[in-house]
Amino acid sequence: MYEGNRFDLISKQINTTGTATFAFILNLVFYTYRKKEFVSNIKIRQSEENLRNLFEVNPFPQTLSCLETGEIFY
Repeated sequence: MYEGNRFDLISKQINTTGTATFAFILNLVFYTYRKKEFVSNIKIRQSEENLRNLFEVNPFPQTLSCLETGEIFY
């Protein structure tokens, strides 16, 4: 059915396979990066929640402020 050069068809198939493989690997890298970012954001939120709970549970008055500006955060 294909009357052209046989090596032309093979080279196109190799290029297509290489492009598909590259796209898959690139998507895998981006997925892994986004997954790590998502997990680290969850850990940061849990850490912030634990710090707020520490402030609420502690019977002694405490403040959380910036040393450079003196701004009181909590």
